[in-house]
Amino acid sequence: MSDIVDVQSNNQKAEGLKAVGWVSYILHLIVAVGAVIPGAQPGAALLLIALVIDLVKKGDAEGTWQASHFSWRIHTVIWAGCSTSSRHRCGCCSCCRVGSPGA
Repeated sequence: MSDIVDVQSNNQKAEGLKAVGWVSYILHLIVAVGAVIPGAQPGAALLLIALVIDLVKKGDAEGTWQASHFSWRIHTVIWAGCSTSSRHRCGCCSCCRVGSPGA
């Protein structure tokens, strides 16, 4: 009996990560455009979906040129969430310590 192992080539992996990146960027674009068009607020749910996608796939991007893009998108969503939430004062993340007493 022989086992067949499907090994994904680097090219296939790169193309898959590129597709994931496009989906994430499109979700960010929809939220950005919706923020400036009255009555078209898509909400933070799309950004959270993009964040989860990027967090799940970030490990696959390690060692590729796409790793910096995944990190950038993750940090963007986190910073946007911290800067828009006036009640967010956990003190555990750097965005909450910036400008706070004792920082």
